[in-house]
Amino acid sequence: MGAQKFVDIQALKDLHIYKGVHKLFKNIGWEGLLNLHAVSYQTPMLELLSSISFDYQTHLLTFRLLNQTHQFHADILCDIIGAPKARRDIYTAKGRKNVVFEQDCANFWRNISCEYEYQSGTAKASSIIHPILKVAHRIISSLLFPQEEISKANKKELEVLWCMINKPAEVPHFGCWVIQKMLRSATSNGGQLHCGGMVSIIVEHLGLHLPNNPTNIIMGRTHLSIDVMETMHLFHRLPTGDIHWTVDGKEYLRIDSRNKKILNLANDIPSTNWKLKSNLGVTVDHSPPSSPPPAPPAPTAGLH
Repeated sequence: MGAQKFVDIQALKDLHIYKGVHKLFKNIGWEGLLNLHAVSYQTPMLELLSSISFDYQTHLLTFRLLNQTHQFHADILCDIIGAPKARRDIYTAKGRKNVVFEQDCANFWRNISCEYEYQSGTAKASSIIHPILKVAHRIISSLLFPQEEISKANKKELEVLWCMINKPAEVPHFGCWVIQKMLRSATSNGGQLHCGGMVSIIVEHLGLHLPNNPTNIIMGRTHLSIDVMETMHLFHRLPTGDIHWTVDGKEYLRIDSRNKKILNLANDIPSTNWKLKSNLGVTVDHSPPSSPPPAPPAPTAGLH
């Protein structure tokens, strides 16, 4: 088990990306997520995960907490961060697919990463170029997706990023996304569990009391601080205070107080240049993979 990590607003400001990150989350009505924070506790998390069930017809979540059975609607989780109660049948594992995103997924990945082709099994979060989008991805992967997948850029995460940029009429339903994380964590066969913070928030929302026992706290950092993000290899800090943002593990973009404006998003967010050019002399190959050489002709059988 590991402590769930929430947003560190001061860190985003120090990195000159807070306004951009806030814009993206506001585009889908999730800006309240940036203000969430809670300590993770072992007992409530394990009790909830061992008893959780979700009715995809009524959107009712049932679980046990502190030896009591509770039930509430997925919309309640939206209320916690002030998110819109969008259509719940679109952005859930059991709902219909977002057809527009599905059609645009490959092109979207090319527009934000240093890779030409999107392969769901191998696409890496480190390939995302723009620092604001890179950190937005890390926030949603830390809070909404199993921690063991955090280095990957899975399709569901890209769908949220796509919605943040394109602001579709139907935005993701925050409650259903949180529930999906918990359901996946409850059935996970490996990896650490990192949803204790969200469980603590649910406990407090229900008016219950968290365990008054320090040994029940899941130890670890609870913020995506600058130190934590640096250990995640999002960037490298220089003694001068400059930040070298990385792409695929290479130091790619130098940002300081003099050139920080290059990170600003366009007023029309979709037209933002998500492929900022390296000012550290690093090049990335955006060309399609070369075709393999043609196979030699099969030998012809001799005549007898």
